[in-house]
Amino acid sequence: MLLFTWLTSFGTAVGWNGIFYVTQHEYGFSAGRNLVLGILLGASYALAAWFASPLTRLLRRLAGPGRFLSSRSVLGILLVLAGGSAMLPLLVRAEWGIWACGLLYNPLAGLMWPVVESYVSSGRRGRALNRATGRFNYAWASALIVGMWAMVPLIEDYARWVIGGLAVIHVLTLPLLLLFSREPMGHGDPAHEHGAGERERLRRLLMMFRVSLVSSYALLAALGPLLPFLMGGVGIGIAWKPAVASSWMVMRLGAMIVMGNWAGWHGRGVVALVAFACMVVGFIGAITASGVFALVSALAVLGLGVGIVYSAAIYYALEVGSTEVDAGGKHEAFIGVGYTVGPIGSLALERAFGVS
Repeated sequence: MLLFTWLTSFGTAVGWNGIFYVTQHEYGFSAGRNLVLGILLGASYALAAWFASPLTRLLRRLAGPGRFLSSRSVLGILLVLAGGSAMLPLLVRAEWGIWACGLLYNPLAGLMWPVVESYVSSGRRGRALNRATGRFNYAWASALIVGMWAMVPLIEDYARWVIGGLAVIHVLTLPLLLLFSREPMGHGDPAHEHGAGERERLRRLLMMFRVSLVSSYALLAALGPLLPFLMGGVGIGIAWKPAVASSWMVMRLGAMIVMGNWAGWHGRGVVALVAFACMVVGFIGAITASGVFALVSALAVLGLGVGIVYSAAIYYALEVGSTEVDAGGKHEAFIGVGYTVGPIGSLALERAFGVS
């Protein structure tokens, strides 16, 4: 499952974080057009993830009357469809090919990840569930870093293959499904029992970090479509832009590792304040940076805050309540809301700072 997660997460690296470098370099998108694309990608992802449960049930009925496809088969179908959509920029040279690719690939990812997450939590509860979720986070977060660096030798001369290469990766990932059970086992129960007062305090912390989770992805999504232009403004060449962008991902992974192995932050509301401050300072620092060092430093601070928020949000969700069948879909939908709201707000920033 972790290997499957790692390989499939290359799609997230390119489908959201990397596509804006391709559109700027290969299709001549302005910052405004990148932002419009970002809004549409976020909205399609959020809708697909929110309705992941009924939509995957619909897919399961494709086997015919009275028969149902397994969750493993549904995952395979989604993987094939995602690979097919990634081929569109190679097959269609016109600009509409990249739009169609993004608007097909991202909602398919919004359906795929809730199914993957149901396998991650399969048959696990308590500490085993916490450990499994932590390893899952390390897998997808590290893949995004590798995915961005893999773009470096391709983006300048083979930009379309940055996206088209996902089809190859997804096809090579398919055999791993043979090692999966047909269906995931039941989900876990609450990790621990708490008194009424402590439980209420943890619920407040959960709500605080859920709001912070949406805010973190809104900030990332607001910055993502503008980042290629901000990097150009400080003299970073097209080939190294994806690598520089990975600086916030590296710091996010580091924060996740620390948070996953040190329990001293549990139950402390000040952690949310520190994380939020890091995100705001990092975001403002990135959009106002006047040099490479300032930009990289700001991205690192932003990544630190995002990593703290994501780790805490998942921890409190597992600690306070049990997981549901469509819990993964709702979790991904909240992320999709951030993906949508961020670029909308960034349109105003694009006007204010004159990024073009």
